[in-house]
Amino acid sequence: MQRQHLIIISAVVLLTAGLVYIGNQLGGNWARQWRWSQFMPNTITVIGEGKSQIAPDSMRIYFSVSEIADTTQEAQTLTNTKANQLKVILWTYEIPESAIKTESASINEEYDWTEWGRNLLGYRATQSITITIEDPEFARIGSEVIDEVAQIGGVKVNNTSFVLKDKNTAMAEAREKAFDDAKTKAEQLANAGNLRVKKALSISDTSIDYGQVYPMARSEMAMDLDEGFSMWGWANFNPGEMEVNVNIQVVFETR
Repeated sequence: MQRQHLIIISAVVLLTAGLVYIGNQLGGNWARQWRWSQFMPNTITVIGEGKSQIAPDSMRIYFSVSEIADTTQEAQTLTNTKANQLKVILWTYEIPESAIKTESASINEEYDWTEWGRNLLGYRATQSITITIEDPEFARIGSEVIDEVAQIGGVKVNNTSFVLKDKNTAMAEAREKAFDDAKTKAEQLANAGNLRVKKALSISDTSIDYGQVYPMARSEMAMDLDEGFSMWGWANFNPGEMEVNVNIQVVFETR
């Protein structure tokens, strides 16, 4: 009988201890949640989008010069001659040496493939040259440069683009528009939830900057000026405007 009383007493003690432990945990969690709520206000997180338009301020042209010959030295000499002719034209338009960049130079064997195998045609030397025109009349100058380079022969225009060197002004305008957009979205959500927006707690720029934006001034396909040049020359380039996009994430406090 005494043993049964001890077992009952032990069970009561364990049950009491368990209830006390659970109560402490619940009370502790509630206290922590209450303390957290005092320092962590209700919030709304939104993404704001902003765009601005701005005219480009320069032009970039990508040329390639390529010649084939019986020896590597001869092929290189022919290519260098063409490249120097190109540079002379650029200098007549006062394009500085710093704006003329040799991107790559290579010499490779070139073969003629037949059903009986391959025949060595010679060695092809190639140079890729990029120029940047920063003159206020960059569109007109670029068009005229291409027209004159066409007279050399053996030169390709691989690509052309309009460039915005300084995006700061356009980015600042786009960021302001992005914040206004974020605030409008937050207020719409707050109204739907019967809340009021107080202030921004944090702002993050989530835009991915790929560097300069390059709207195409001409087809991306390489154009052989020997074969693709018309008797009227190239049409005048129209730079138009470029679009700068900004995305931001804003956390607003609500009440």
